[in-house]
Amino acid sequence: MKMQLQSVQALRGLAALSVMAYHYREEIDAQFSGLGSSMFNWGLTGVDLFFVLSGFVITLSVSRMNSGVASAADFLKRRAARLLPAYFILLAVNFLLGGAMATFHYPDKVLNLISALTLTVAYTQHGPFYVDDGGLYGVRWTLNYEFLFYLLMAVSLLTRWRWAALAVLLTTLLIVVPVASGQNLTLNTAGYDFPHGYLNLMSNPIIWEFAAGVVTGLLWPHMRKLPVAARIPMLVAGILLAVIQIVLNRHVGHGLTESGTVLALLLAAVAFNDDWLARITPRWLVFIGDISFSLYLLHMVTMRVVKKNLPVEGVMLFITAMIASVFLAWLSRRYVEPLGQKLFMRGATSRSPSDSKEMKRRTEARNI
Repeated sequence: MKMQLQSVQALRGLAALSVMAYHYREEIDAQFSGLGSSMFNWGLTGVDLFFVLSGFVITLSVSRMNSGVASAADFLKRRAARLLPAYFILLAVNFLLGGAMATFHYPDKVLNLISALTLTVAYTQHGPFYVDDGGLYGVRWTLNYEFLFYLLMAVSLLTRWRWAALAVLLTTLLIVVPVASGQNLTLNTAGYDFPHGYLNLMSNPIIWEFAAGVVTGLLWPHMRKLPVAARIPMLVAGILLAVIQIVLNRHVGHGLTESGTVLALLLAAVAFNDDWLARITPRWLVFIGDISFSLYLLHMVTMRVVKKNLPVEGVMLFITAMIASVFLAWLSRRYVEPLGQKLFMRGATSRSPSDSKEMKRRTEARNI
């Protein structure tokens, strides 16, 4: 069974579109002062939606896995095969189309490139990014948190009490470590003031959004059993809260004290109602969710290329770059992203028939 909730995948598509619109908003501002920002300033919260979604879908995925070293290693291998090959290929595309060798004339760009190649932080402070978030490779700062969460999840899989283990790990990083260092607890994603960039990243309160997704994932099997009449009010409330936040433009930002809590509630409301909501979910939005990883990584360089080579500006530039980004992301999803999966399946063929069958079952959930 392919584990993909259509309405949740549509939320992933909405997150990708909102981030892209946020990054493109300045082109509308150039033609109509302030219009783009007033329309799409909320789009930055697509990152927060990605984080709670990640916590949710990974929870559903690993809930069916056994415990032990083999399961933990398999989990990390599948995550790496799903993301890393496409990431490095698209990073090379960004490098070639974003200045290539000219990059090496600028120390700050070189630092950002090295940071992107090694998936490391570039700056000790500047939370929650810890990289040049305004640079060409800036959008990939979220992957540092994604892989940190995967690592924590893999460690938790070593024991059959995985959720208790994950809770201990999160509590240690986000509460015990800051308190032990004499710092006041905060949910502000500017983070803590440790002398090491990795420690700042590992303790940044934005990680609580993954935890919110995990809680939603643990509740999902139980909440979906409630009568539809009891779940619909949750959906209405979740949508209303999100719309009100966008319209009022209040608490629009990263973290649970900004947009994170509202988006976690929206995810829960949608996921709990997926059994009937999937039938009316726009298929085009599900499609955007399917290509969201490539879209996220490619959209900035796509804007740069379109802006440089086509005689369009303002709103037309905004629209043209959006269309081009979606098209290129579709090509990437179809031809680039499967490379990692093929490598993974090639490794699986060397296993015993029973192991290969189990591996195939697990990989069917890769898009969850």
